[in-house]
Amino acid sequence: MEETDGVQSSHVNLEQDRATVVYQPKVVSTKEIKQCITDLGYQVSDVKEVQL
Repeated sequence: MEETDGVQSSHVNLEQDRATVVYQPKVVSTKEIKQCITDLGYQVSDVKEVQL
């Protein structure tokens, strides 16, 4: 994930089936991030966006 342009950091918690991704919305969209996660073999079921 972190190799994706605009993604600053990512953290995966497999026990809770959650991932946290810090990204630059002007560079990469949530749709592109979801596709990247899917390409890695995982499912995306819910997205919660929080602006910092």
